[in-house]
Amino acid sequence: MKRFVPGLVVSGLVVSGLAASVEIAVAAENVLVSDDRLTEISGCAVSAKNPKIVWVHNDSGDKARLYAVNFTTGDTVGEVLLKGVKASDFEDMSIAKDRLYAGDIGDNAAARKNVHIHSVSEPKVDPLGVDQKWTLKPVTQVLTYSGGARDVEALIVDPKGALVVITKGDGTVMRADAKNVFRKVATTNLPLVTGASMEPDGNGVLVRTYLGILRYRVPKGKSFDAMWSTNPRVVPAPALPQAEAVCVAPDGDFAFTISEGKGGAVRLVRLNL
Repeated sequence: MKRFVPGLVVSGLVVSGLAASVEIAVAAENVLVSDDRLTEISGCAVSAKNPKIVWVHNDSGDKARLYAVNFTTGDTVGEVLLKGVKASDFEDMSIAKDRLYAGDIGDNAAARKNVHIHSVSEPKVDPLGVDQKWTLKPVTQVLTYSGGARDVEALIVDPKGALVVITKGDGTVMRADAKNVFRKVATTNLPLVTGASMEPDGNGVLVRTYLGILRYRVPKGKSFDAMWSTNPRVVPAPALPQAEAVCVAPDGDFAFTISEGKGGAVRLVRLNL
């Protein structure tokens, strides 16, 4: 069952003493996700290759697979099974140059010796198809953190193709080096970070927290990492239960955030940027 309902506008957000200004009004539109298997969506990525498709994955407890959802209907139209991969705790995903990146990076206890990020070429998807399936062998990167394990739920691929994560507790930004070691780039002091998404122009990042969604933009004439020291702007969004995922559309005009839930309670919410 699918139905559209109006969203609720959030007028502002204060995080760790930082007053973030309002970005713009929210697009009041959302759709119920119809697949009963999708109860704990923790990551999403909007396809540039496949119109009307947003890729999503569950949190821990599912197979190592990515679901193709038609974001105009809420229907799952296909799935990619990652061959030879046993999922531990998938927390976020990204798309870069027609490759899907799935971050098995969850570690609430900050105890894992390493984390895995898997990538595959994005298949061609029919947005009106039914039960399309692909079994793909991923490229798997095994990574560690400088200074020891971290609790991480947010992943992006930066404009140069490097893997970047943001820690959940204090919003520390870390980039993987050539030896697959994540090293600190900046600290945003954002608490409860659960997801992130690159903007398609390469000059911005949306960061999802349990408190709201913030938009970082690269200052004119500055480097990519300079944005982490700027004041982010709030993207107004409706209050959703256990919302962990955020993903920007390929044209940069809108984004989605997704709630967790069972029994038709999962909502794919469109946000204007």
